[in-house]
Amino acid sequence: MTWNEEIAASLAQAVDTAFNEGELQVAAAAIDTDGTTIRYGRHPVAADSRFEIGSVTKTLTGTLLALLAAEGTLRLDDEIGRWLAAGDNGRITLLALATHTSGLPRVGPDLTPGIAEAELQQVKLVPGGYAYSNFGFQLLGLVLERASEIPYQGLLASRLLEPLAMTCSGTGSAACGRRIAGHAWGERMLAQHHPLPASGGAEATIGDLASFVRACLEPPPTPLGRAIAATQVPRFAIDQANAQALGWHIRDGRFRWHDGGTSGFSAAVVLDPAQHRGVAILINTSGTGLLITRAALLVLAGRDPGGAFPVAPPGCTDRARQVTLSLLHGRVAEAHASLSPQLRGRISAGRLERLWWIHTLDARGPAQVTVASQPSDEGLIAVAAITFASATRGLTVRFRFDPAAQITDLRIKRSP
Repeated sequence: MTWNEEIAASLAQAVDTAFNEGELQVAAAAIDTDGTTIRYGRHPVAADSRFEIGSVTKTLTGTLLALLAAEGTLRLDDEIGRWLAAGDNGRITLLALATHTSGLPRVGPDLTPGIAEAELQQVKLVPGGYAYSNFGFQLLGLVLERASEIPYQGLLASRLLEPLAMTCSGTGSAACGRRIAGHAWGERMLAQHHPLPASGGAEATIGDLASFVRACLEPPPTPLGRAIAATQVPRFAIDQANAQALGWHIRDGRFRWHDGGTSGFSAAVVLDPAQHRGVAILINTSGTGLLITRAALLVLAGRDPGGAFPVAPPGCTDRARQVTLSLLHGRVAEAHASLSPQLRGRISAGRLERLWWIHTLDARGPAQVTVASQPSDEGLIAVAAITFASATRGLTVRFRFDPAAQITDLRIKRSP
């Protein structure tokens, strides 16, 4: 068995085992000099199934930036005031946007270009080096559009996806293939709409993402290939272990990586250029990007990817069920007493009772409760799904546990 065959199977199995809820779909790819292998979890994934890849999109945007810079359409040291109505913040450079050193806030409006530019004019920059900013990449996408005079969707398709034969991927209506449903809180989520997609709006199949990884490990002798290589060059040293390139994070001077997450999906891509190896993981559940990135880093270091996922402390699922049943039967004080001391300090029994009352106004009669648990970037999560006999919508209670099986967070939500 070749390395890529062994690693793809190992990753798919490790992730699938960790996220065993419902009909979640897992896809993993491993790429090296011997070829590419793709493996799936226990539930089928069609070859043309599109996953939202979230912030992995930033590596694509960084490639487009490097490509336009090499062509002379723009320069990395261009100030954004050349392309955007930036007001007093017009001196931010494109390089600063692409390396998260602009001082812009993490989150932007994610609405229309006009609103984004209005917010850009009003925002106060935070000096001090590195600060990850989705807003910065939203603005960078606007710059690419105006410099090229092509909408981001078309620019991505014509300059990157089509040359790399990534035939099912793209943003919005430009993506082909089969869109699959994302999940969060044990429920299906609606697809996210990204009017400013350069930060996190792309979708990809695992096969297409593997083709991108291949191109990153073996940049073709073309302008696109040279741009792909340029994106991986360190541009800003964050600390002794971490640096930032054009969209890519760099760890230990060796790995190029990025994770991604949307309201219903998680993604991770990790490259090891020195060993000419890379992996990609896609899963249609939210809040797990850092965990699957850790699994990818472990496997590239020759270790068991299963070590990335925390083992559920004994009794977590039973405790979540017990608290849920206590709330259902009006024993709010009992449910409150089951929370960690820190959480009891943040939410009183009276507030918990009011929250429960608000969410169950139309709920009467018998209720069915199912509880499932899985790891997340925040720790171990258990979700109790409640179906009422008389309610038009169900209810979910989301619990977060610490390693000692203490409930450190509790959130109540109506089902869609």
